[in-house]
Amino acid sequence: MLSIIDTQSFRQVGEVAGLPGDSNEGMVIDRAGEKLYVNLTGTDEVGVIDLKTLQLVAKWPLPPDAHVAHAIALDEPNQRLFTAARKPGQFIVLTLIPEKS
Repeated sequence: MLSIIDTQSFRQVGEVAGLPGDSNEGMVIDRAGEKLYVNLTGTDEVGVIDLKTLQLVAKWPLPPDAHVAHAIALDEPNQRLFTAARKPGQFIVLTLIPEKS
């Protein structure tokens, strides 16, 4: 489970239940405040959470030899997501694909 905390009141205002794996590390929110990208370290994936519905809407696998991703950064102008795995040490670049409406 991932708790959503209001940074003004420091109170829990929501939660994202049912995330895969046993650990979630490193998170980044897009500028619009619509999506949260999170390293799902227990399953070696990056998860995409819709912050309006608090639902996991996508999972992107890391390369097969990349494990325990922690750091994460978002480059919105160039539609890239960066993450770093610890086992073995790797820097991974994922291309964001815009959603079609």
